[in-house]
Amino acid sequence: MSVMSHLRLGRPVRRAIGANGQLPWPRWLKEMMRGSARQVAEAGITLWDQADLRAVRARAPRARHLPPAEFQAVAAELYGRLASVLSARPRRHAVRLWNFIPDIHRPCGDGMDRYMVFNVARHAACRRWLGDGFEQCLPTASGIGHDGEDLVIDALAAADPGEPVENPRQIPAYRYSRRYGPRPPCFARATVLPRHGLMLIGGTASVVGQDSEHPGDLAAQIHETLANLSALSGDLRRLTDLRVFHPRAEDAGPIGRTIGAALGAGARIELMRAELCRRELLVEIEGVARPPAHG
Repeated sequence: MSVMSHLRLGRPVRRAIGANGQLPWPRWLKEMMRGSARQVAEAGITLWDQADLRAVRARAPRARHLPPAEFQAVAAELYGRLASVLSARPRRHAVRLWNFIPDIHRPCGDGMDRYMVFNVARHAACRRWLGDGFEQCLPTASGIGHDGEDLVIDALAAADPGEPVENPRQIPAYRYSRRYGPRPPCFARATVLPRHGLMLIGGTASVVGQDSEHPGDLAAQIHETLANLSALSGDLRRLTDLRVFHPRAEDAGPIGRTIGAALGAGARIELMRAELCRRELLVEIEGVARPPAHG
């Protein structure tokens, strides 16, 4: 069972994730969507509207045990349903995605794992959804493994398109080589929402260029990840809310102390045990920041 700790001024609070792998919204998103009513749009789709924002959850039940070809088809179909809901009037533009993938490291043959199969589906679906040149308008995203049965995609969408941001220390994910699968992951490193004065930062890890750095060294991975967050935000003190994923339960204490010291008491930090997209990665951080003045 995965466990989340919310660290606020040194006082951790723990809660378990649902048995079906459903992960709670991050705290900042709950606050943005406060007061919105839950609606079921169609089979597998739930949405919430709040002013110019829409939150959507798309779910494919019992996807965990599907063979690779069927899993790929289901993932592409789920993205298609999500695109259909967001394209309906009033149209909303996806600015943040969370992909919660069951059994993310399962081998799928030909040197591929479940995450690589998911990326093949996501790439094709994003091309259909966003059209030619779709790489230049991708929202930011996270791809996280869980122990449940369902494939779950959460999305935040807005009336205005977000402004994608890339990290100068990293190759854009959509340009990764075939080392990471026949189709690359499709996401921007961050998305700025000018109307809301927010920078939404996707899953960020100890990756420089496209390579994982410091395998097996937790402390070095934390510091490399913080360097990537600093490159995106301009200053770690701009970060207001972080969610930190880590696969080893025993790492929660060192991660929380190190990140808390780097950010100071003003940031809210959640820790969650979960599998990451690459086995060698020990920490991944997503969150929200106040964007630099230059945008």
